[in-house]
Amino acid sequence: MRAWLQSQAVPRSPARQAAGTTATTGATAADLPHIGILTQVGDLHAELVAYWIKQAGGRVSLIYADRVPTDGGISFDPAHPESARLRADDGVIAIGDLDLMWWRRVGKPRVPERVRDAAAREVVSNESRDAVVGLVRSGFRGIWVSDPDATRSAEFKLVQLCAAVKVGLRVPATLVSQVPDEIRNFCERVGGRMVTKPVASPIDVPLRAGVVTSEGLPGDDVLALSPAIYQELVPGEDHLRACTWGSTVICGTVKSPMMDWRTDSNPTIGTAEIDADTAARLAALNVELGLEMGISDLKPAADGGVPYWLEVNPQGQFLFLEGLGGPEVAKPFAEFLLARAATGTPPAGGRRPASRSGCG
Repeated sequence: MRAWLQSQAVPRSPARQAAGTTATTGATAADLPHIGILTQVGDLHAELVAYWIKQAGGRVSLIYADRVPTDGGISFDPAHPESARLRADDGVIAIGDLDLMWWRRVGKPRVPERVRDAAAREVVSNESRDAVVGLVRSGFRGIWVSDPDATRSAEFKLVQLCAAVKVGLRVPATLVSQVPDEIRNFCERVGGRMVTKPVASPIDVPLRAGVVTSEGLPGDDVLALSPAIYQELVPGEDHLRACTWGSTVICGTVKSPMMDWRTDSNPTIGTAEIDADTAARLAALNVELGLEMGISDLKPAADGGVPYWLEVNPQGQFLFLEGLGGPEVAKPFAEFLLARAATGTPPAGGRRPASRSGCG
């Protein structure tokens, strides 16, 4: 899988970079939308999407946030934040020159090995991360994909659940609780078997969804220790991964016997068409959360009706669909970024902070 992705990420042509023109259109670089991708070293999603942007004649700068301690380049004047400079893969750029920023991910800064003291390494890491994030957020004036505040808010599972209910997606019966009697009663109401999920899953302690029965529930002291998400079990080995931006929904299938298919090293990947009503509601979910894009997990319903929506990841992984036999995703997403950069207008419905979404 990784070898396939690396074979697709064609490096920038030095001759084309020096000429400042595009082979496909002949236009000067200054005439084209300039897209920035804030990411980290080794992010193949960013590299392949950047490749397709360049193939279409667009300008793209990969900003590796984790390279700040080693590459340098940051210069910031609070009186003129749009003129702030930082280093990208194609040289030092002014943040105000970008038309669109794909807020892909911010990795932990790579501190040089010569800095040996643990406290000093932590200082360099924190200073570098906050500087690059603060510079980008202060000086960038274009289109976010997606707005950092909206992205952070939408990552909260309770916020996205409320938004999904509000836009009318089919959501399994759900309880978030640490009250033992409520949890046990809910399990009985949904048939004695339910899914349990973490409210949050830190990177260093990965937590996965699992199935629990009424008899298998732990003691009250464990249930009361922290809240968790409890949900009606949607049976079946078929899963859906819906990539949504604007009105476009590209849906892949994941077939796996595992409840959490991310733990399956050999799932079967394919392509699916999602019904028009669910597609429209997925687009509405992005608007409700203030997002330009969202990667949603769903499951087909046993009754043959509309699928159940489970969760959305504002910057979820999608290249594995393409790499393992599912739908093409990277090129259509690159085309979306170019189109959004060219319009320079906010999304339909405007940019509303996700915190304004509600269940009612």
